[in-house]
Amino acid sequence: MALAKTVTFIVYVILVLVAINFPLTLWSQFSMGTLLAIALLHLFECYYYRALCEETPGSTGTHLAKVFVFGLFHMLEMRAIMREIILERARKGG
Repeated sequence: MALAKTVTFIVYVILVLVAINFPLTLWSQFSMGTLLAIALLHLFECYYYRALCEETPGSTGTHLAKVFVFGLFHMLEMRAIMREIILERARKGG
């Protein structure tokens, strides 16, 4: 999953660089529109997965920030962590 997050971050950097270096062009408008759409989608994901962020061990704010930046990739990691916790509790009988 680290590779997916790294690629996601690189795509964000490329979109920002295109938007900054080619102002008032079609490419700039496309990259800004894409970044805006991703931000809105990830805000919705933060709201939708807020309960999972609160249940997962660690800082809720950190999990929400990572869901905002990486979206589905971080959510899948949180689900895997919670799955391990549930399986561990089931093995212990509690």
